[in-house]
Amino acid sequence: LKTSLERPTEDYLLLQAWRAGDQDAGNRVVRRHFAAVHRFFLSKLDRDVDELLQRTFLACLQAADRFWPNASLRAFLLEIARRQLLKYFEQSRRDGRVVDLAETPVAALYPSPSCDIDHRQQTRLLLHALRRMPLDLQIAVELYYWESLGMAEIAAILDIPPGTVKSRLFRGRKLLSE
Repeated sequence: LKTSLERPTEDYLLLQAWRAGDQDAGNRVVRRHFAAVHRFFLSKLDRDVDELLQRTFLACLQAADRFWPNASLRAFLLEIARRQLLKYFEQSRRDGRVVDLAETPVAALYPSPSCDIDHRQQTRLLLHALRRMPLDLQIAVELYYWESLGMAEIAAILDIPPGTVKSRLFRGRKLLSE
């Protein structure tokens, strides 16, 4: 709980001075907390880190009136950085899907160039493996995993009983893993 006896931190005073136009105070805030905010973004992105750093410090300045005199400025900045990162991911999503950020890894939101290359290589390997299996097995695997069709739908498409679909999927997975 805040009491009137608490003294504001140096970070609070610097932030308020920066908000009032003191560029030296702003430079000191940035120098003090740059490394933590930079690490935060660098562990999640391969590009646009500088842009997000700028947005974060600007948003901090704009939200200075919401910063408590005894709070941690680093924690405040990292909270802002997280919001900036979430906005960034939302804006960069191409498919418009809503993503559960508590369950989704960064690579799924914003793959790095090396992740893109790795994904393309894995896709090529998967396609190569699929093309080496019997056609009916390949079709069953593709319909189940890529098209998310159920056993009954696949059975109707392949004109086979649902139990046969299960055995084809089992055989297809086995061949893929080999």
